[in-house]
Amino acid sequence: MNYLGGGTTHDAYLNWAKRHGALIQEEAIAHEARILWIGERGTKKVILYFHGGGYLSSVQGFQLDYVSGMLGRLRKSGKSVSIALLEYSLSNIATFPIQLKQGVAAIQYLFELGYDPSDIVLVGDSAGGNLLFQLLLHILHPVDDVDRLEVFSEGNSAFAGAFAMSPWLGLSNTDARSWEENKYFDIADGRGLSGLAQLYLHGVPQWAYRYVDPASSTPATWFKGVDGIVRKVLITAGQRECLRDDIIKVGEYMTDHHPLGTTVIVQEGGLHVDVMLDMPLNQSPPVELTDTIFKWLIEVI
Repeated sequence: MNYLGGGTTHDAYLNWAKRHGALIQEEAIAHEARILWIGERGTKKVILYFHGGGYLSSVQGFQLDYVSGMLGRLRKSGKSVSIALLEYSLSNIATFPIQLKQGVAAIQYLFELGYDPSDIVLVGDSAGGNLLFQLLLHILHPVDDVDRLEVFSEGNSAFAGAFAMSPWLGLSNTDARSWEENKYFDIADGRGLSGLAQLYLHGVPQWAYRYVDPASSTPATWFKGVDGIVRKVLITAGQRECLRDDIIKVGEYMTDHHPLGTTVIVQEGGLHVDVMLDMPLNQSPPVELTDTIFKWLIEVI
């Protein structure tokens, strides 16, 4: 269940699909997770999407509207692509490493469908961006009781891209200036984020913080080799969001180890994931960052 109310991600997906007349396609995968498809399956490329919500909320309608709107633009441009939304366990049910195990299972499922890493783009917003980074760090430094993605150990496979929108990367002991600077501006304030972090981190062993808390706990050297597992990386933050400095810090780690493939953008005046309100509100002209994200996706897909 969604601890914050409103049902599960599966419920939200079904309601959204019925409201928009979208095709309902779903598949149960390992570790009690599920893949929910947006756009007809069988495309040449696939976006694996991890939704945000502090690990305590199901996917929301505005998130589905945004990613499906982006999918529509990509298809109009001639791209053969669909979106695989991962329904992962929320933190009132399970915490690390279950979401990581479910993320690995989602990738393995796409491999079984015939996709190569070069056909897959990882996308995550907020807590979904945290899960995206957990996966990258797991590939680089495998967690003992989580399945390994053996294809990456061969040294000749890489994801087409990874896009993290306002990723939640500082869960503990952050002293970033932006938490204080933006506490009266951001829609995701420090107190709320700290409460969600305490719930997620409850029972997580200290050694695992390197996977779940990269801005506060992960050595920069742990990102060595990331250029071999993902070709292009896009990381975005809002100038007025509390997480800004944590995101920039990890973005610098990525840039140091993947200088030619990493792009970090701070959206002027932006708040936490507020670019996701661009398409649902049908702004004209659209927010500049949405066009930048679209152009980046066109390049990597």
